[in-house]
Amino acid sequence: MTSRKVTSTRKPIEIRDGRVFTEAIEINAAWHCNIRCQSCSHASPSLPKQYVDLASVAANLTTLSKFMKVDHVRILGGEPLLHPQLNPLIEAIRVAGISDKVRLLTNGLILHQASPEFWRIVDEVHISVYPNTARVIERYLPALRLTAETYKVTLILKYFNYFRVSYRTDNGDQDLTERIYHTCQIGNVWRCITLEGGCLYRCPQATYLQLFSGETRDGRNLDFLEVDTITSALDIEQWLSHETSITSCQVCTGSVGKLHPHQQMRSTSEVVMTTATNTIDLDYLTLLESDMNANNSCIDREVVLNGN
Repeated sequence: MTSRKVTSTRKPIEIRDGRVFTEAIEINAAWHCNIRCQSCSHASPSLPKQYVDLASVAANLTTLSKFMKVDHVRILGGEPLLHPQLNPLIEAIRVAGISDKVRLLTNGLILHQASPEFWRIVDEVHISVYPNTARVIERYLPALRLTAETYKVTLILKYFNYFRVSYRTDNGDQDLTERIYHTCQIGNVWRCITLEGGCLYRCPQATYLQLFSGETRDGRNLDFLEVDTITSALDIEQWLSHETSITSCQVCTGSVGKLHPHQQMRSTSEVVMTTATNTIDLDYLTLLESDMNANNSCIDREVVLNGN
């Protein structure tokens, strides 16, 4: 099928003082998780137990700091609180100099076990609250709020009642793939740039799909950019601004997977539900083509318990 030209509505890339400025760099502290959300965009229910390497993160962020400046570094997963060296990881991120702010995203189930040192060195904690975890979170919330206030940490709760299907099978429709690429809030608005294994990836989906497939297109691989090959901010800007889809988009739903109530998977075999061919929300896709900030309907409400 011949691909038609799709107008890009992506957020412009800023370069300030010789460095790309963007919202965040994401670090997946742990691939695995302590719950099994269906349609997890990070594919955690299907991934092995694995932790990010501290030395690699420190070295790569230090290199990137010459060419990038981000508002904050996001530590997530999987469940990042599972990392046995989480506090040294946060310290390594701070020393790298790419940002003055560290944000941790967690499901909150074991947040009450975090050490005083953790609360001393983190800036923000965002808890994703799901229907099946809300009762547990509410039980610990008064103590968590007090701790956050004591250490002057921003604490935000986001209540997710719905998820969107994250992956699909490749049906050969390149026109659809280009539309998904250009309307992807994850890559184009939220800029969920992920650092993994010495490479930058445009989004978490590209990270995991590339690591498992290793596929390239036309002898190139636009899904990632090797940190050691970067010589200027323009290298990053050109990579982020590429006008056509990347390899992983062929089996990803971007921001427009079908909406469904949040639920836990009973087994990893249920992941096949997320790769069906009829998983695209075409109405939402069309809406995003005119408004890239259109609400994805996943978050019911956001509560700021302690904000700075």
